[in-house]
Amino acid sequence: MGLVPVLLGAVAWLAPFLITAFVVLGWVDLLRPASQRTLVTSRSRGMVLALWSAWALLAWVLRLAGLPHSTARVLVHVHQVLFAAILVASVTVVRPRSGDFRRGRQSSRRGDLDGAAAAYRRVVGSGRRAEVPYAAFNLGCVLYRRGDLDGARAAFQRAIDSGRPDVVPRAILNLGNVLDRLGDEQGARAAYERVLGIPGARQAAKAALRLGEVLEREGDTEGARAAYRRAIDHGPREVREPAARALIQLNNAQAGE
Repeated sequence: MGLVPVLLGAVAWLAPFLITAFVVLGWVDLLRPASQRTLVTSRSRGMVLALWSAWALLAWVLRLAGLPHSTARVLVHVHQVLFAAILVASVTVVRPRSGDFRRGRQSSRRGDLDGAAAAYRRVVGSGRRAEVPYAAFNLGCVLYRRGDLDGARAAFQRAIDSGRPDVVPRAILNLGNVLDRLGDEQGARAAYERVLGIPGARQAAKAALRLGEVLEREGDTEGARAAYRRAIDHGPREVREPAARALIQLNNAQAGE
């Protein structure tokens, strides 16, 4: 027997075990808060996980259930069709970014903000639905770094309008930062509160910190204190520490009045 058939047989035998392990890890990941997930971070990835789950379940039924030959043949065909659908869906999820998108990221890393902005604008103008939300968000970040606040505001709004759940909270938070720098405290406060209203948003703690800063400047010390505490209770270290310092300073300032 040749080596290739042996290897193919080993892969076929191991595949249900490996894919089942992947499926279990995926569902365990789904049980975690959305802000802590690492595998299933978007609706499309959730769809792929569901398809792999169905494939694994059917594989184990075929292997263990002892079905009649005619039934098993039908299920084998279904299994093969399902595998083809999974491959198509998986390629759609993990397909590489376009050249302009990659150029935008490379230019941004090199500090070539003009080149990055031009590349991301081409992606946004291309109408590629899978890339436009991310390109608009990245364009907003680049323009913010350049000091083009009006351009950044428009780009973040474009990302928000896309409705992509993995982009919208980030874009709203950054829009709040832009509005705050533009002096629109009411708009910034509304943006931060909107992020806090999105279930499982990873940016919630950072939005709470920014909201506390806005409320403190407006003189709403109780609201600011509550926002800082929320950031401390739920945020990562890089958010907890500045929120704790801000809360201590606020309490000290009130005690000294």
